Amino acid sequence: MTRKKASSTLVGEFDPEGGGYDITSARAAGLKRDSRGHMGSVIPATPKQISKGVPKGSFMVLKGRKHSTFHKAVAGERARGFNVKKIGTRYFSVSKTSL
Repeated sequence: MTRKKASSTLVGEFDPEGGGYDITSARAAGLKRDSRGHMGSVIPATPKQISKGVPKGSFMVLKGRKHSTFHKAVAGERARGFNVKKIGTRYFSVSKTSL
């Protein structure tokens, strides 16, 4: 039997509105911790995500909206010419030229 949190997400499942980090997607994309223990904040959008309306060349944000450094990820994405926006249930970093 699968337990559920009060937020209705499965225990261990990433919540894009929460304070967690999507370690499952990060590992699947091959991300590794750097010498400071940091992992990246975004990974390239998958072909499946692109086929469902995410603009080509976008990146999926791995931090939940309430993550303590979500604002740093947003600032970093802005600095490289991208905006973070919600598409479906996830946050994506989308090129300003795609908006």
